[in-house]
Amino acid sequence: MRARKIVFPGMADKAVLDAYREIRIQLRNNANNRPSFSVLYSCIGKSECPVRTAFNLAAAFASDSGTSALLVDCDPHNSGLSELVSVPMDEGVTDYILDPKLPIKKIIYPSGVDRLSVIPAGNHPASAVELFSSIRMRDLIEELEGRYPDRCIIINSPPFQESTEARILERFSDQVILGVPFGRLTEDEILESVESFDATKFSGLVFQE
Repeated sequence: MRARKIVFPGMADKAVLDAYREIRIQLRNNANNRPSFSVLYSCIGKSECPVRTAFNLAAAFASDSGTSALLVDCDPHNSGLSELVSVPMDEGVTDYILDPKLPIKKIIYPSGVDRLSVIPAGNHPASAVELFSSIRMRDLIEELEGRYPDRCIIINSPPFQESTEARILERFSDQVILGVPFGRLTEDEILESVESFDATKFSGLVFQE
């Protein structure tokens, strides 16, 4: 986990772990301490591994023994999730939407982190915008929320400025947080991105080195 830059209890860099714990506390407070809620994560601008922050947010929730977490990767344009997960993955969100016969259990994989499962983006990036806009996508999120009443769901989207998926996926989330590369964006660029989302859902920024 250290080599993959995944947060975990007892890690040497306690400041990073505490930062994710603080985000977890704030998100729970915003959800009025409901045991189950969904958070959309998207980044503004380029990132080395866009899904890593979303994965670590989910890992922070999973590190609490009273909670489990599910990461739903909806960024089919980046394959970074495979670098963080210990098992091979194949079918994912876009495959599920396209194939009505594909059961949900076939797209959920163990992450290698206790109490954290993942769903990869799938194998159909070209059709992602249309697929994420579909009724079956809505039904998938509703099924996941209903099936796991004690689980926090983190939805990872493509970078906000490079695609329209984040705005589409916002409708399926209770909260939205944005990752910001430290020192690489102006205040106006950040504010413009924040104002593109529903103000009642926006929960904050995560500054990244």
